[in-house]
Amino acid sequence: MATVADLGVEAGMSEADFLAAMARHKSVDPGQAAVLSAIKSTVKGGIGKLRERPQGIKRKFDEP
Repeated sequence: MATVADLGVEAGMSEADFLAAMARHKSVDPGQAAVLSAIKSTVKGGIGKLRERPQGIKRKFDEP
């Protein structure tokens, strides 16, 4: 939340203000934009691993 706030996005913003802030966030501070990108990719990767189905031949269909 602090990283996003540094880029000009705050809780309770109107939708138009939020979209405008997200459109210009990369030009405000490229370093903070890189941090935000790393956070987003880490979260997306983590959620993807949580939702991933078991893999492997040894797994039976009815087995959890």
